[in-house]
Amino acid sequence: ESAYWNDAVTGSITQPLLKNRGSDLYNAAERKADLTRDAAVLARRLAALQTVEGVISDYWDLVLAEQQVAITQESLDVAKERLRVTQVEVSSGRSAQSEIPAVEQTIATTEEQVLTGELAVLDASLALRRAVGMDMGAGDVGLRVSTDLATRDVPLDLGQLIQRTYDASPQL
Repeated sequence: ESAYWNDAVTGSITQPLLKNRGSDLYNAAERKADLTRDAAVLARRLAALQTVEGVISDYWDLVLAEQQVAITQESLDVAKERLRVTQVEVSSGRSAQSEIPAVEQTIATTEEQVLTGELAVLDASLALRRAVGMDMGAGDVGLRVSTDLATRDVPLDLGQLIQRTYDASPQL
C-alpha cells in the first residue's frame, strides 16, 4: 500500500482570437456574384434609358423639322403674295420693273429652304425609324407627326416605360 497523494487542479480557457475573421473570405465569392448581378441590372437599365432617350430625341427632332418646313412654307406664301403685289404696283406704274427680280430671288431662295427642310424631315424620319426598329420600305420612309405642340402635364411611370422597352427591344 502506498500513501502517495496527487493533488492537481487543471483548468482551461478558450479564447478564439480570429472569431468571424474567415467569413469575409468565405463569403467573398457570393458578394462578388451579387455585385456582378447588380452591375448587369444597372447596365440594362442604362441601355433602356438611353434607348428611350434616343427615341424621344429623334421624335422631337422630327417635330422640329416639320415645324421648320411649315414656317418656311408660310414664308414662301408671303413672298409669293409680295410678288403679286409688286407686279400690280409695276403694272400701275407705282414701282419700277427692277423690283420684280429681287422678289423672285427671295422666292427662289425660300423654295430652296423648303426643299432643304423636307430633306431634314426625311432624315429625322429615318433616324426615328431606326431608333424604334420600324421597317423601311420604299413607300414607308417618311413619317409625319400630327401635333400642335400643346403641352400638358401627364404623369409618366418610368418603371413601366422601362419594362415595356425591355419587352419590345430584342437587343436588351
